[in-house]
Amino acid sequence: MEDKITFEELYEAYILCLKNKKRKIGTFNFVNDSLCENLITLLDELNNRTYVPRQSNCYVITDPALREIYAAQFTDRIVQHFYMKEIEDILDKELVDGCCSCRKERGNDYALKLLKKYLIETSKNGTKDCFFLKIDLSGYFMSIDRKQISRKFLELIRTKYTGKHKELLIYLTPIIFENNPALNCIYKCEEKLRKIVPERRKMNPQSDYGMAIGYSN
Repeated sequence: MEDKITFEELYEAYILCLKNKKRKIGTFNFVNDSLCENLITLLDELNNRTYVPRQSNCYVITDPALREIYAAQFTDRIVQHFYMKEIEDILDKELVDGCCSCRKERGNDYALKLLKKYLIETSKNGTKDCFFLKIDLSGYFMSIDRKQISRKFLELIRTKYTGKHKELLIYLTPIIFENNPALNCIYKCEEKLRKIVPERRKMNPQSDYGMAIGYSN
């Protein structure tokens, strides 16, 4: 059977994407221009395997550090929510317990309880000195090999995914992860500000390295 996404499945991804973004301009345009027509167009692109990510918006922020960030168009966020909805459970099983970022039932309370547990174990219930290391990898996101990430997710889907959209997810994986948002992006910042961003904190349009730091526009 040919692997095709249904309108209902795409609409569910749209609802997930809509959460906390109802007042964003990209959301407003997508919904008010013609919601049904936009979703059907996206549905046809996915099922006909002609989907291509739209132009990203590039911003420059100064806090906590001067850097480029990219905002995907609302259409592309719907695709990303569909993708993650399909693989979230198998991806979650691959992560270590201490990874609490963007995971269900692993909010601040969970992280604090886990930290307390580690402190008690490491210090032998407060009877032994212990240390922690706080680090930040400079330019980390811009050093990520997108093709390698794509290969990792393809392997995960091929070996662990048991849902009905394996073919579609395999098709989408390189499109999502290997896309360079710096190519043909729309700059939403002053040119003089963009010029002073350190190279390690901006994306090279011609490079296979670098993952976009998102922005809720």
